[in-house]
Amino acid sequence: MYTDGVLAVIGDFAVRLAPHDPQSAHAKVLSIYAVMIGAMQLSRALADRERCQTQRAERGDGLSETRINGPVMRR
Repeated sequence: MYTDGVLAVIGDFAVRLAPHDPQSAHAKVLSIYAVMIGAMQLSRALADRERCQTQRAERGDGLSETRINGPVMRR
């Protein structure tokens, strides 16, 4: 089942993020996963390449800033 697979991936990431207490990281990992999936869906929805480039230029690439536990982490 799809849900079981998603929860397994979330669990694996949570263990890597907080090996001492994976349950504490579960909500954060689920949120990050949801953002990744949402970004992928949005990129599929914007089939017009020019519009997509305009959207990316207006707000950045969407992945340049990620907040995890406070300060902004830049790639």
